[in-house]
Amino acid sequence: MSRQNILTDPPLPRDQEIVLESGLKIESIDCLYNPQIFKRSLQCYACTLLIKYILAYMFVPFENIENRPSLAVVTVLYTLAIFTICISLLPFSTIAIPTGFTVCCLITWSILEFIGLLLTLTSTILCLNVDKMYQYEVNGSGKKERVEITLYVQVLCCLALVSNCFSFLFSLVNALCGYKSLSYLVNSIDRRLLHNKAESEVLVQKLSSEMCKSLEKYYNP
Repeated sequence: MSRQNILTDPPLPRDQEIVLESGLKIESIDCLYNPQIFKRSLQCYACTLLIKYILAYMFVPFENIENRPSLAVVTVLYTLAIFTICISLLPFSTIAIPTGFTVCCLITWSILEFIGLLLTLTSTILCLNVDKMYQYEVNGSGKKERVEITLYVQVLCCLALVSNCFSFLFSLVNALCGYKSLSYLVNSIDRRLLHNKAESEVLVQKLSSEMCKSLEKYYNP
């Protein structure tokens, strides 16, 4: 139950009590988070990751483009690195009942996306301020020809900025849902421990009272 995946496995029942491996009982999955919002947010985040990956390759980072800011290339390479990291963390970040490691993965997504958003914003501003950008291509006669691709690069930068904004937003929603659900679980465990402690204290008091009564009857028959 605790290892069920939100994206691939059937949804947990919303009106049925959930019993974890530790024995902790949860009234319903709604106590942790809204399943529909969390699932849709994860799906949208995965889509934005894929869009950013496609845009990164359309940006031709390994081509020698004249007057293109170096930070733009660094941003694209960072985007490719983020895609690899986030996809590798996806199985651990989509567990239905979040753990501490799950929340750490979700927060890591948000931090990486925030850094990527700052890089994309800066590189977009630099590319928009460039007058002309050129790419050298080989024509039919075998000679190199200089082709202006300023508008192409600037449009890709704007699209990348928009997709980065959405990916950061969705990653933030995912992190908040995971943190809220983990806080609920921790508070439930604390309440159960306090309840068990109170029951133990009552039991000790009863045993002590019975022992005192037994001793009184023994010495004062």
